[in-house]
Amino acid sequence: NEINKKELNRILRKINGTYCCILFNPMLNQVHFVTDFLGFFPAYLYQDDELTIISSEIKFFKLFDNINLGLDQEAIYSYLHNGHLMLGQTWYQEIKRTRPASIYTLNLNNGSIKNEYYWTWADVRKRKLPKEEIIETYAKLFTKGIEELNLPSKTRIAISLSGGLDSRWIAQIASKKFDIDAFTF
Repeated sequence: NEINKKELNRILRKINGTYCCILFNPMLNQVHFVTDFLGFFPAYLYQDDELTIISSEIKFFKLFDNINLGLDQEAIYSYLHNGHLMLGQTWYQEIKRTRPASIYTLNLNNGSIKNEYYWTWADVRKRKLPKEEIIETYAKLFTKGIEELNLPSKTRIAISLSGGLDSRWIAQIASKKFDIDAFTF
């Protein structure tokens, strides 16, 4: 069955959490690689004339003898200047980090890769609500997000208490469901 893009976009917008997945479409001879909304689950892409590799860890690429990796000077400068790598950068010129909320389509007939976003920040509707309703809705959603963590029972959770309100609030909510180890720095 051909993947219906509208249906796939609808499904992806409903998934909560960090993930990446691969879908194979034999009818079109395509592989679709999907990343989570915010790009928390890292996924990396390497492609040359003969080889395309997608991996969740850069160390996997180093296992290939026929791949020569060169340091990306712009990425190094970016890290030293900004304190982090910029969107898409890795330490290597040949490896790119995939973008968030994306569907990468690899055409197996010609090796081309196309990237489409299934969600962007522009999709977030601006609404005018009373301040009290915003605060109440935020508190409910924040609490629900922690309470609905899908972790096995008896899971121990460590929380770094920074001294701010968010970390203390997370610890308070999570302590009702999980065994908490809190630490500070």
